[in-house]
Amino acid sequence: MSAEAEVTPPGGCWDAPARDVVPGRPVVLVAAAALVDVDGRVLLCRRPEGKAMARAIARRMAVLRHARHLGMVPASRPERRHRLEGRRAGQFAVDLVQPFRLVFEPNHEPLPRDEDGGLDIERVTAIKIIEVVDYH
Repeated sequence: MSAEAEVTPPGGCWDAPARDVVPGRPVVLVAAAALVDVDGRVLLCRRPEGKAMARAIARRMAVLRHARHLGMVPASRPERRHRLEGRRAGQFAVDLVQPFRLVFEPNHEPLPRDEDGGLDIERVTAIKIIEVVDYH
């Protein structure tokens, strides 16, 4: 999946090289300090768990990067991809260091739907990272 990108990379769901996401604006992950998206928004600006959080973010980003579609992101631990509800309807999350989650949403217009009208996660090939948060 591509994060905040208009292109769907051929190698994986989040596999676009940073230079292809937004020219001149690389995706930056500074271990144990900050997670910054392609628009320069700081998604995580504190060190809740230091190196453990940095490792968890890097691992989840690698899983998202190599998945060809959202259905390939494991719903079991440690990733535990899950659909969010309520005010976060339409978003998904994967586990990081408890209680933090990496929250994202499909980046498609229109959203791919299955026969019943629900989201077809096997056709979601691009995502937009929203934030790292403890929403509990």
